[in-house]
Amino acid sequence: MSEYKVTIIGGGPGGYETAIRLNQYGIECLLIEEERVGGVCLNRGCIPTKALVKSAELYYEMSSASNYGLPSYKPELDYEQVFNRKKCYRRTTGKWNRAYFPKTQYSHFKR
Repeated sequence: MSEYKVTIIGGGPGGYETAIRLNQYGIECLLIEEERVGGVCLNRGCIPTKALVKSAELYYEMSSASNYGLPSYKPELDYEQVFNRKKCYRRTTGKWNRAYFPKTQYSHFKR
């Protein structure tokens, strides 16, 4: 069984950033995460929500183009594409996190 100097509970942005920094300083640490590294923010909260909000903002801006002296345009909303963009954005951000956070640095526990 391995011994660690620091145990971090929760693999959200604070947890995995702390683990990365400790590793950079050569401090052995254990990160315990119940689900996926990135926590709620990356996987279900902030990041996916921002992707959806951006699509809604752009839809609104295009719909109200006449308020800005541009030709009026009623865009067609493609829900499948909007949600695919959200999934892609989350996957890309997750890949970046995994690239900087090798799997050997943490243990993954599920209920």
